[in-house]
Amino acid sequence: ELTSPVCLYNIDSTEKCDGTIAEVAVLGMTIGDYQEQVVFVVTDVGDEDVIIGLDWLRKH
Repeated sequence: ELTSPVCLYNIDSTEKCDGTIAEVAVLGMTIGDYQEQVVFVVTDVGDEDVIIGLDWLRKH
């Protein structure tokens, strides 16, 4: 759990009024043969299970 919630913003920089990030979870992620421990922030993202950030995608 974070010490103070973080405001969530959409891809177009508008504030997501109904969501904040208050918790994180460290989970194992496997894509094909690749495995990594990843820190995920927890919030409601509608019908999606997970959203991978651009920073992670650029790195991998």
